[in-house]
Amino acid sequence: MALDLNSEQYWSDRFLTDWDEKAGPAQTRFFYNLALGNLPVWLSRTLQAERLSICDWGCATGEGTEILAHTFGGQVTGIDFARPAIEKARSLHKIPRFIDVDLLTQTIEDRFDVLFCSNTLEHFEDPWSTLETVSAYAKDILVILVPFQERERHCEHKVTFDLNMIPTSVAGRFHCVEARVIDASQEKPSYWPGDQILLVYASNDVAQRYALKLCDVLAAPGKASVLAIESTINALRRDIRDQQRAVQSLTGTAEQAAENDALKAEVAALHEALSVRETQIHSIHSSHSWRATAPLRSVTNGVRDIRQAGKLSLRTVYRALPLSPPIKHKLKSAILRHRRAFPGVPVKSSRPVSVGFRPSKEISPKADVFVWAIIDWHFRVQRPQHLARAFANRGHRTFYFSNHFIDAAEPGFRIEPLSEDGSLQIVYLHVPGAPAIYFGMPSPKTKAAVFASLGMFLEWAAPREILSLVQHPFWRPFADQVPNRKLVYDLMDHHEGFGDNAKDAIAEEHALLREADHVIVTSTFLEDIANKSNANVSMVRNAGDYTHFANRPSEIYRDEKDRRIIGYYGAIAEWFDIDLIEKIARARPDDCVLLIGADTVKAKERLSALPNVVMTGEVKYTDLPYYLYAFDVCILPFKVIPLTLATNPVKVYEYLSAGKPVISIDLPEISQFGDCVERAKSHADFLEKVDDVLSAIPGTEDEARRRQFAAEQTWDHRVEAFLTALEKTRSPRASVIVVTYNNLEFTEVCLESLSQDTAYDDFEIIVVDNASTDGSADYLKLWEQGGPNRTLILNEDNRGFAAANNQGLARATGDYFVLLNNDTYVTPGWLGSLVAHLRRNPDLGLVGPVTNNIGNEARIEIHYADMNEMRTEALHYTAQRIGRLHDCPNLAFFCVAFSRKTFEAVGNLDEAFRVGFFEDDDYCRRVQALGLRNAIADDVFIHHHLSASFDALKAEKKMELFEQNKLIYEQKWGPWTPHKYRFDKR
Repeated sequence: MALDLNSEQYWSDRFLTDWDEKAGPAQTRFFYNLALGNLPVWLSRTLQAERLSICDWGCATGEGTEILAHTFGGQVTGIDFARPAIEKARSLHKIPRFIDVDLLTQTIEDRFDVLFCSNTLEHFEDPWSTLETVSAYAKDILVILVPFQERERHCEHKVTFDLNMIPTSVAGRFHCVEARVIDASQEKPSYWPGDQILLVYASNDVAQRYALKLCDVLAAPGKASVLAIESTINALRRDIRDQQRAVQSLTGTAEQAAENDALKAEVAALHEALSVRETQIHSIHSSHSWRATAPLRSVTNGVRDIRQAGKLSLRTVYRALPLSPPIKHKLKSAILRHRRAFPGVPVKSSRPVSVGFRPSKEISPKADVFVWAIIDWHFRVQRPQHLARAFANRGHRTFYFSNHFIDAAEPGFRIEPLSEDGSLQIVYLHVPGAPAIYFGMPSPKTKAAVFASLGMFLEWAAPREILSLVQHPFWRPFADQVPNRKLVYDLMDHHEGFGDNAKDAIAEEHALLREADHVIVTSTFLEDIANKSNANVSMVRNAGDYTHFANRPSEIYRDEKDRRIIGYYGAIAEWFDIDLIEKIARARPDDCVLLIGADTVKAKERLSALPNVVMTGEVKYTDLPYYLYAFDVCILPFKVIPLTLATNPVKVYEYLSAGKPVISIDLPEISQFGDCVERAKSHADFLEKVDDVLSAIPGTEDEARRRQFAAEQTWDHRVEAFLTALEKTRSPRASVIVVTYNNLEFTEVCLESLSQDTAYDDFEIIVVDNASTDGSADYLKLWEQGGPNRTLILNEDNRGFAAANNQGLARATGDYFVLLNNDTYVTPGWLGSLVAHLRRNPDLGLVGPVTNNIGNEARIEIHYADMNEMRTEALHYTAQRIGRLHDCPNLAFFCVAFSRKTFEAVGNLDEAFRVGFFEDDDYCRRVQALGLRNAIADDVFIHHHLSASFDALKAEKKMELFEQNKLIYEQKWGPWTPHKYRFDKR
C-alpha cells in the first residue's frame, strides 16, 4: 500500500532540486486550479460560505495548499509524509498549516470536513484501499483529481484510472456524487497532455443536507456513457491535432521535394486518417442518445447560435455562453481575429461605417461596484463582505476583488459566483508570486501584472460606470485608473495602528485620503483624520446582520459544567486585553469565560492556568449564533489604544441582535449604543458591571430594546446611507460642446450615443448649429426639449468651427469642457475617463481619445463593421491600456477635453481660422506655451467618421482654405510640422 520508493532520498531528489523550483510548482498549481475550476457549484458555494476545514493530503511543498487556503479561507492543512517537503512548504507559505505524517502508518487526532487529493493516488499499487485508509480523517467530502485513461503511464504511476476501476463508494460511507472528465491538454499553458478526472464523494449526511440526488452518480444510467464519450472525443481531438501538425510538417517538406512519391503517399495517408477521425467523432455525436450527447450539443449549438445572432449584440451572446471567464476571453479574441469563419463579417473595411445603427436601450442605470478588499471573502465575515452583499441586493452588479491573488505568470482572472443572478462575484486576479497586500505597495512588476489581468477582467465585464470602493491603500493605483470611476475610500480602520503596514502603504493612504472623490468613515476618530485631507467625508458606521443573529438556533452551546457564560467572540490580537480577562476569570471562578476566535498573541498559553477559561479557536461565521445564545453576558475587552479608539465594533451590533446584555471598555464609538451597552471606565468598573449583570434578573423589556436598536442598524441601512452620502458629492461638472453643420444623420447618432454612453452624473450638452439647411434645426429643437441639461444655439449663418465652439464655451457652466464633432460616436465611460485623466495630471492641458480615423497619432489600427462590433473591438483595445497617456504635441479637435482653469488661461479658439483647419494646432501651441502638455488617452476610444462637414466642400475650396489657414498659423508659430501617425498593432 505504501510507495515503493525510499522516502527521504526520493523527496530530497524530487523536491529540493531545480526541477522543483521551476516546473514542479507550476504543474502543482496547474492541477489545483484545474480542480477548483471544475468543482460542482454546490460544493464550491459550500466551501465558500461555511469555510469548511480542508486536508490537502499529499501536499508536497504546498503550492496547491496555498491555493486552497487563498480560495476557501485559512482552515487548510497540508499533510505529507516527506519531512523535507513539509519543511520547505513551511518556509514558502504562511497561511496554511503543514504536518509531516504518513497517514497510512501513523494516526493524528485531527478530523477534516473535506479531504482533497490531487494527482497522488496514481502512485499507489492499490489506490482505493489507500484512499479508504486516509478517508478516516474526512468527515463529509472527498475530492479526488487523477489522470484518466493514461495508457502510456508516467514511470512513477502504478495504475491507469478508467471507468472500469473507479468505485461508486469509498469506505462504505462516501458515495460518488460528481465525476467530470477534463481535457487538460487544452489549458494554456498545459502541464498534462491528456485527460484528468475529477471525482467528488460525499457522505449521506451531505447528500441530504444539499439535496443531492444519488441517481446522478457514476452508476446511474447514461452517466458513465457520457464520461466515456467525453474521454473518447478528447482523445480523438488530440489525435487530430497531432496528425494535423504532422500533415503541416510533411506538407512543407513535400513542397521542397515534390518528386518524392513516398512522401506524397504519407501525406495522403495522414489526410485520410484525419478524415477517419472526423468521421468517428461525427459517429459518436450522432449515435448516442439525446441525453448522453447533451454536453457536446451545447458547444455545437452555441456556435450555431452565434452565427444566427445576425445583427444582435455579440456581447449578449458572448455573456450567455456557459464558459469560464478566461475561456470566454480566449474565445472572443479568436472570433474577433478570425472573422472569416463567420460569413458576412468583413475582416477589414475601408468604407465608412453605417450611421443607420441605433443604440440598444437595454442598459442598467446602476453603477457597478468594485470592492477592492482588505480581506479575502472566505477569511472572516466582516464589513467588506456585508457591504458587498448589500450593494448586490440593491441591484448593483458587485465585484469583490480578493486580496489573494492567483500565482500565475500569464495574465488572467478567475470568477467565483456568490449569487444565482451573477450580481455578486469574487474576482481573483493572476499575479506572479501572489504578493500580500499588507507589507508594501506593489512593485512596478506587480503593478504591470495587476493591470494586465485587470484589463482582461474589464473586457469580460464591460462596465459602463464604476463605484470604485477602496478598503486598503495597496489598491489605489488600480481603483483610481479603472474607466469612468468614482473613487471612494472606505476608511474602516486606523491603518497606522496596525504593526504590519509598511511606510509606503501609509504614504499611499495619505494620497488616497486627499484624492478620493469621497471618504467614508466608520468612527468619529477616523472622521477627524479624514476631514484634515478631504472636504467630502461622510460617516457610515458598521452594522449587524440582524436576520442571522436575531434567530435563536434549535441547538445552542452548553458548558459541560453547566456554568454561567461570560462570552466573547472575535479576533484575539494585540488590541485584546488579556489582563482584564485574567481578572474576570479569577474574580468569578464559578463562571465560564468563553473566548471564541483566532489567538495570535498566545493568550491561551497565558490563560492556561485558569480552569474556567475556555478557548475554542476560530469558528465558522454561520456557527456564531450557536455560541452567542449561550452567553449570559457579552463582553468587549479591548485595550484603549489608537487602533481601538477608531473602532466601531461589528460584534456589538451582533450581540444586541440576540438581545444580550453587553459590557464594553469605554471607547468613543460605544457611546452611540446608548443605554443598550454598559461602559466601563476601568478594570475594576468592568468587574463590577459583570457582577451587576449576572446578579440581575433578565428583563424582557431590556432584551426587546436591544433587539429594536439592532434591527434599525442593518447593512441595508448602511448601504442606503452610503449611497445617499455619495449623491451629495457630484462629479465635477462637464460641458460637452457639439458644433453641427448639416449631416443630420451623423448628428442624430452622435447625440443618441451621448445619451446612452455618457454615464456621468453631472454634465451638459451644448449644441451650436451653423445654419444647417437639411432640417437639423427642427430636429435639434425637439432634442433640446427631450431631456435636462441640453442647450441649443442656432446661428443664422455659418460662423465656422472656431467661432461656434467659442459660443458654446461662453455658455458652458462646467469645470471641464469637451469639444466634440458631430460625426463621432462615443463609447461607454468615455467622459468620466477623460475628466479623470485631467484631474490626476495637473500638468495636462489637453487630452483626447484614440480613434479609427484621424490625421495624427490618435489613429490606431482597428476594424469593425458596425457600432456593436466597434464597442467590442474598442473595449478589447482600451482594457489593455488602463490609465495610459501618450504624449502628443498636436491633438485633433474632433474630441478634446480640458479644464476651465486651462481655458481661462489660454482663452478662446482663434476665429481667424474661420471655417476650419489649423485652429486646433494653434490652440495646442498656446497650451504648451503655458508649460502644459497635451496627450492622447489610450484607454478611451471614440469612433470618428472624419470631416463629414468638410466632405461637402469641393477639393479646390478645401485646399485653398488649408493653405490660407496654414499661412496664418506659420505667421504665429513658424513652419508647420505635419502630424505623425501611430499604428499600434495588437
